[in-house]
Amino acid sequence: MTGPPDGRAKRRVLRRPIFLLLVGAVLAAIFWSAPKRPTYEGKTAEEWLLMLELDSGARADNFDAHEALIRIGAAALPELERILSRRPNKWRDGWNGWKARLRFAASPPLHEQQFRAIRATFILAESGNVDIRPLLPQLTFHARNAEQSEAFRALARAGEEGISVLTNLLFTGDVDVRRDASWGLHFVNKKSQATAALLRSATVETNFRARAEAFRALSSSGAQADQVVPLGLRLLGSEDGYTRRQAAEVLVDYRSLAEVSNALHAALSDPDVEVRRTAARAARR
Repeated sequence: MTGPPDGRAKRRVLRRPIFLLLVGAVLAAIFWSAPKRPTYEGKTAEEWLLMLELDSGARADNFDAHEALIRIGAAALPELERILSRRPNKWRDGWNGWKARLRFAASPPLHEQQFRAIRATFILAESGNVDIRPLLPQLTFHARNAEQSEAFRALARAGEEGISVLTNLLFTGDVDVRRDASWGLHFVNKKSQATAALLRSATVETNFRARAEAFRALSSSGAQADQVVPLGLRLLGSEDGYTRRQAAEVLVDYRSLAEVSNALHAALSDPDVEVRRTAARAARR
């Protein structure tokens, strides 16, 4: 016959429910103290990002995600900041790999998540009129490290501070960064803010592709003809065909000027077929 439990057994029996209560209290505190994530139609910004596809096969989902992000508005910025602040982690990447092998729903790769987050940032600024300057450190990081070209376009919508980052990268980044910075400056609202930097870049840049990109951006920045045309005529005489093609494309818009008309007429015999086609198109107009 078993006797009544001794004191130790009673204490063990009492510890279990107390321990469970403490665990439950801690979890409840974490749950209730965590900030509520903003949603639209029951989905968070991160869930809408999964639908933010850029390929033509997902246009309906892409449109829905676009509209949802605009509705969430500035409240989506903390979630975007969290995604953009992540860095590669071998344990998390390994766990995602195992989930994929076991046919569980795995999170998209980090670079894909961040591409979508940067795209969403641009949408918020462009279509939602949201001030995205709180994300300037994250956008600058991804632009400076040439990890996400989309970051350059978003920086162009991040106020004067974002434009300052882009114009700085025109001269301090590597070749890819310098070229992408010129591309990003196409999207600046106040074009005149970028004109001086683009003119200098198109003049002193040593890489022919980065120079041509800066020149194209300059031509759309509101620069005056007396800034664009002399440089364009000089580039039209470059040794590499790529630069001559870009110069000819821009100079077509100035064909009413005698010196440009003469240069494009001479380009009809250029060894590069694309330059000849551009010059011929100008002649037909």
